[in-house]
Parts: sequence; C-alpha cells; structure tokens
Amino acid sequence: MIIDVSLKQFKTGRKLAVFTLAFCACFLVYGSVLYAEDWPTYNHDNRRSGITSEHLNMPFYEQWVFVSRHQPAPAWPAPARRDVWHKIPSLNPRVTYDRAYHTVVAGNTLYFGSSADDKLYALDTSTGALRWSFFTGGPVRCAPAVSDGKVYCGSDDGYVYCLTASDGVLQWKYNSAASSRMIPGNGRMISVCPVRTGTLIDDGKVFFASGLFPLEGVGLYSVDAHNGRELWSAKQEHLSPQGYLLASKTRLYVPTGRTAPAAFDRRDGAPLGQFKAPHGDGGTFALLTEDTMVTGPGKKLNSFSIDTQDRILSFDGKFMIADGDNIYLLSDTQLTAYNRTALLQARKRQDEIAAERSVLADSVKVMENNYKQLADQDRAQADTSLRELGKAISHLEESMIRLRESEHVWSVPFQEAYAMILADDLLICGGDGTVTAFNTVSGKQAWSGNVAGRAYGLSAANGRLFASTDRGTIHCFGRRKTAKSSQIINEDENPFQRQDNLTGVYASAAKKIAGEPDTQKGYCLVLDCGEGRLIHELAELTDMHIIGVDDDPIAVLAARNNLDKAGLYGTRTSVFQCLPKNLPFTDNFANLVVSDRTVRNGILPSTPGEVWRLVKPYGGKAIFGRPEGDDAGLSRAAIDEWFGSAARTQWDISEDDGVWLMANRGPLQGAGDWTHQYAGTGNSASSNEMLVKAPMQLQWFGRPGPRDIIDRHHRPMASLVKDGRIFVPGSNCV
Repeated sequence: MIIDVSLKQFKTGRKLAVFTLAFCACFLVYGSVLYAEDWPTYNHDNRRSGITSEHLNMPFYEQWVFVSRHQPAPAWPAPARRDVWHKIPSLNPRVTYDRAYHTVVAGNTLYFGSSADDKLYALDTSTGALRWSFFTGGPVRCAPAVSDGKVYCGSDDGYVYCLTASDGVLQWKYNSAASSRMIPGNGRMISVCPVRTGTLIDDGKVFFASGLFPLEGVGLYSVDAHNGRELWSAKQEHLSPQGYLLASKTRLYVPTGRTAPAAFDRRDGAPLGQFKAPHGDGGTFALLTEDTMVTGPGKKLNSFSIDTQDRILSFDGKFMIADGDNIYLLSDTQLTAYNRTALLQARKRQDEIAAERSVLADSVKVMENNYKQLADQDRAQADTSLRELGKAISHLEESMIRLRESEHVWSVPFQEAYAMILADDLLICGGDGTVTAFNTVSGKQAWSGNVAGRAYGLSAANGRLFASTDRGTIHCFGRRKTAKSSQIINEDENPFQRQDNLTGVYASAAKKIAGEPDTQKGYCLVLDCGEGRLIHELAELTDMHIIGVDDDPIAVLAARNNLDKAGLYGTRTSVFQCLPKNLPFTDNFANLVVSDRTVRNGILPSTPGEVWRLVKPYGGKAIFGRPEGDDAGLSRAAIDEWFGSAARTQWDISEDDGVWLMANRGPLQGAGDWTHQYAGTGNSASSNEMLVKAPMQLQWFGRPGPRDIIDRHHRPMASLVKDGRIFVPGSNCV
C-alpha cells in the first residue's frame, strides 16, 4: 500500500509541555537553561532525527554572526528545469547536503567544515570567536561529529581525520581511497574516492563511505575511533554514497544522492538491500525512525518500511520530523502537523474507498458501453441504475474529502523551506532570509529572526540556536537582549604584501608567464611551490585554478596558511604534499606547469617525463625560468643535464629577460573528433579515435550540469569535441 498525502489546510495540535514552578524559578534566577544538551552530529543524532530536548525560551535575539571569507562551494549545480520524458514539470534538487556550513555543538564550542577552503573550524559559542582551524587536503562537505573529546570529519581528499576537540591537534587520519590518483572533480583537484557521507560515531567506532564511482573504487568502512585502526571494509559495486550515514543498533543506512538509501549490516558492511523508490525519488535528506526510513525530496518525500523496504507513505514535502506519534512536514508552501496513527487509519480507509469507487466506475463504464444495444424498455432501468451508481460514487468521493480533511492536525503557510528541527515544543524552520519558530501545539508563530541568505543548516544546543546559510554566514541567537550583534569576519592581513629581495623576481616571473598565450584559464600546476609566492602572483594575474605541490610538509603548511590569509586558498588555489617524481594527478590535466623553485634559484623540477605526462594536449604549456638579474638564473647547462637523453621535441629555449625553457604541447596523435550528433557529417557514429582502450579511468567530472541542457527524448544532445575542446549544447546557450 502506498499512501500519497497531498498538502491541504489543517488545524489543531500537540499537547503542550508543562514546566514546574521550580524550573521557572531556576530559569528566572540564573537566566539560563537548566538542562543543556549538545548537538554532536548532523541533525543531532545518528538517526538524523533533528530533535533535541533543549528548551529555547523565546524571544531570541541575534548574539553574533560569523562571516566566512568564502561562501560554500556546493559540489553539484541545480537540477534540470523539467523532465519532459517522465512528464515532471519541475524537479527538486536532491543532492543538497553541502549548500551551507552545517554546524555541530559540544559544550561551548561550535564546529563546522568548509567546502570552500578545506578547513575544519572551531568557534566559541558565546562570542563566535575562532578557537582553532585545521587544513584537510580537500573540501569538507559534511558536518563533523564530536565524541569523547574528539572531532571527526571526512574530506574530498579521501581521508577521515580525528582531531582533539579542544585544540584541533591531529590524532590520526585514515586513507580510504582505493587509489592515490587525484582528478579534477566538481571544480577542484580531489581524490577519486572522496568522503561525502560525513562520519558516524557509535560504540567506539567510526563509520563512513568513500568514493562516488564504483569503477574507481567505492567502499564502506568501520575504524576504531580511538586510533583509526581499520575494523572492516566492504567494497561496493553498485553504490554511489552521498549524504549523511544513518544507523540503528544493527544496520547502517547510506544515502545515494539521486536514488533511495541502501542498508548494510553494521558488523561487516554486508549489503541488506536498497529501498524501493520510483524513478527520480532519491535525495540526500534521510530520517530513520524505529520502523521507517524517510528520504527525499525527489518528486515526493517517501517513507519506507524498514523490514520490507517497500514504500508505504508519500508526501508533498521536503523535510520531516517524527516525534513519537506526531509528524511534522515542511514544504515550500506550508508547515503541517499530523497524528501518525490517525493518518495511517485515514489513509487505509481512503485506499478501501478508492477500491470501492474503482469497482463502481468499472460498472458505469460497462453499462455505458452496452447502452446503445439496449431496447427502449431496458434503457429506463439502465438510466436508474446509472443514477444510483453516480450517487454512490459521489458519496464515496465526499467521504474521501472528509477523510483527507481529518488526517491532519494543523497547517500554517511557509515559503521556501530549507531546513527544519524540533527543540522541545518549538519547530524551527529555515527559510530564505528568515528562521522561524512555531508552537507544536497550535502551529502559531512563536518567533522569527533574520539571516543573510537561505538557512540550510540549523542546530540548537546549550540555550542557543544556530543557523547557517548559503552565503557562508553562521548566526547565533540567544536570550540575551542586544542592541547590535557582534560580527566576526574571518579575514587576515595578506602576508604576500611584505617586501624582500625576491619580491620583484616573483612579480617579473609571473608577468612573463601570464603574458604567454593561453595562460589565463584552466588548471595551473606549480611544482616545488615553497611558501606559495609564485602561486599568489599568478593568481593575481590570471583566472586559473592553481595547484601547488612540495615534498616539504613545513613548506606545504606555510603555503596553505599564506594563501588562506590572502583569501585565495580553496576557491582559487590548493597545495599538496607530494613526492616530485610520482605526482598523484591524472594525466594531461594541466593547462600550465611552472616551478617556484626554478624562479627562486634556477633549479629545474624532477624529470621532464613527469612534467610532460601532466601537460594538456592541444595548447598546454610548461614554462620554467627566472628573470635576468643575478647568477641564480636558469642555465643552458642545467637544461642539458635535465633532459639527458630524453627527447626535446616541442621544447624551446628563450633568452628574453633570462633563460626560459618552454613547451607548447600539440595534438595527440591518433585522437579523433566528434563534431556532429552522430560523429561527423556522414552520421557514421565513429570518430576514428585510436587512443581510447579498455580498461578506462575517469579523468574529470563536474559542471556544466543539467540545468540548461536540452531535454531530448530521455537523453541530451551529444556533446561535440574538436581539437581538445568539448562543446555542450544547451537551451539557448553553448
């Protein structure tokens, strides 16, 4: 049985919580909450209930606002505008877990991860002041989890990190990636096995999944929370894990983004089946109750039986809170309260009525089909029978309407929903520019506060309410009345503004490099990057995303810190610790390869073969040199020694303002083009490509995404390829 609940207008409510006189006296004397509760993981607990017993005594006032230097950088763009093939006029975004910096709270510290600058942050909940921050090797797309004085998070670099919660000191990190290879993914250089499920901590164990593409390696893992020792790992061949894990006492549940969650045994990761959702009804929102799994929002918000994995309820909504027998549903138009028992009884009766109506409707259809063949004396009797059937159908339809009107408790309007939690007797809803509290008994608005942007993230802990938005702000609300809230802006002095004897050298080198053709967009790799000076100069002069590598961990940390203070880390630049002779990056990704060490002291990078492996065909460049000025420049002798017996084709030497070694890579021999819908003008569906052979590896993934792609009979127009460029036909755009 599938029950589809369409939102109507509802009224009445939930029993109001009663507080003792002693509690009220304590609250008035101390001005704080008697029972304080943490919010240690996303949506409060491992069932992602979004429910806390924390009592928020309204009205609230904004206490402080933390303004991140960068807005969140979500992995996935907006969905297609419509699905013509399946006759769906508009599509809900389903993969939305990283559109804000979701927060967790333990004691007086708030924690969040950044998808923009790759860091984990800890803030003082009283003031919003920064306590500490920690660099990972990639975007942190999910909220961390706090347990026993430690904080855990996963990153797009394929690692799970464990830090001391008080000071951010690394305790251990676990590499989940099946391969060390890194590729451009969602606009960043990341592991082929990113961790995008967050971390679930329970019973001294850390559970998580890594990977997106089964052919590149997808796994489900359990490690010891104390030391990071692997307890078990389970390779997955039919899973693309995205969204926060959920857990019962015996099972793990893994959201999969565009499809329904899958279930696994907690003991060893053995698969236990996937919930049976219709096409397009996936999503990264998931809620686990004692007997149901709620997930969405695809076309609907669906509820599944834990035992059978069949769909049993369907809602027009985006978020749900299940508190015992009370259900609260939030959509883009209204907030609705249901009684679960009454709802199930009403919908069961509605199914029975629908079946009765179907039988009567079939009888009407048979009589109407036979009507012309009836004799005149029989038509009068048929007319009477048809009238009686019509009355019976009308009666059933009236009963159906009454049942639908009785299946809810109350409903209130709400526009543009982005999050919902329950704090004691208050439903807190995140909207566009607002956070609003509603009384669970009556549905009446109890409070509303303003925020900057769409409130995708909510948490309540220790007498405070926290809202995080898609603009990168985190707002703290509390009881203390303030004339004006504090604004904490995460900015630092740019360390590259300090001058020394190399300042002019770096500026001249960057100007020389950026002045070459085709060095303004794409990916730039800076070898032996040191403290990031050449990265900074090139970022100022180009629009490239610049990746630095160095084998010195001290230099890597210094470069990250410097670029972060300059406001460039993550969004424009990233730095990795790598051995120079065996870099982890996929072949042919770099539009430009340069070397900071060559600018510093004239020493060339590791080997020409490794450099050439990374340079993009069809115009990719490698440029090594140092401006003229002293004896530290690049020499021809050093160039000869660097090449040795290796071929020098496509490399040139320039002596314009110093000695420069430059390469401009041409086309790949044997590569084909695809210039029409079916390859070429002859519609042969063959491009004469000679290089693509099995086994193949993923090279990159990401934008433009489906938003403006033409919906052409269940598939888009073919992307066209010419001279190393892809042309993607869109709706009124390319």
